[in-house]
Amino acid sequence: MKNILCKNSNAQRWTALLVALLFATGVLGQNNYSFKVEKSGQGKPLIFIPGLISGGDVWDGTVAHFSKNYECHVLTLAGFAGQAPIESPPYLETYKEDIIRYIKSNSLTEVSLVGHSIGGYLSMMIGLEQDSAIQQLIIVDALPFFSLTFNPNAKEGFDQASADQYIENFKAYNQEQIDSYRRMTAKGMITDSIYWDKVVQWAKSSDLKTEAYCSHEMMATDLRDKLANMKTPMLVLAAWQKTEMYPNYTLEYAQQIYNSQYEKAPNCQVVVAEDSKHFIMYDQPDWLYSQMENFLLNPSK
Repeated sequence: MKNILCKNSNAQRWTALLVALLFATGVLGQNNYSFKVEKSGQGKPLIFIPGLISGGDVWDGTVAHFSKNYECHVLTLAGFAGQAPIESPPYLETYKEDIIRYIKSNSLTEVSLVGHSIGGYLSMMIGLEQDSAIQQLIIVDALPFFSLTFNPNAKEGFDQASADQYIENFKAYNQEQIDSYRRMTAKGMITDSIYWDKVVQWAKSSDLKTEAYCSHEMMATDLRDKLANMKTPMLVLAAWQKTEMYPNYTLEYAQQIYNSQYEKAPNCQVVVAEDSKHFIMYDQPDWLYSQMENFLLNPSK
């Protein structure tokens, strides 16, 4: 018995030493969060959060522009674009808590969150925690209750059956059919064909369950009333493009949708990017940069 105890004690000491070395050398660093981070530039911190299945490189052009004057932290969420998924839902809540923890652990202050699509929704979730380190929110084509856009009678609540069916629908098709669907989706979200293959590749290297559950988690929770308590200034950049398929979806109608969903937010600017699909950073980059710059310098305009 004495020899066994000695062996176990030695093993524990070696394990403790190995863990200490891993933390000291940074091997466990990024794996400690539910996202990958790439950092560049100097100045006040901007944290960029991509949308569903997107990689952090969706922000490459934006970061190249802003890293001259800001410290840019670019995230790729777990389960998307080649990142290993987290073990179990809820996914958005885990991302939210980890981003807040990342901000605190790195002693970041005067932070501006820049989120696209589901990343914008996640930014609102974080902003509603009223963390004093969060200074501004920039929401790129996201809504506080997306379900309402296609179901006027939408109710809150996670629909697991629908999320599971989403997964089964993909399993019923071969890879060629899936790639064709992904490419068609990319065409509907981005005007320039140069980016379509990138979206397909992000999707192919993303976890299907993470995609299904994240999208349904977003649709399950209505943030509209909660935004009345939002103290952080918000800039909402909406996308609109005229299309023959939906002639009734006019610029005025798009403005009405966004204004009505954000009407309870006390310090919120809503601006529509005309002639842009969902990925405004690709379709209207200069317009995006200009809107962001003006807001970052004057959030209470």
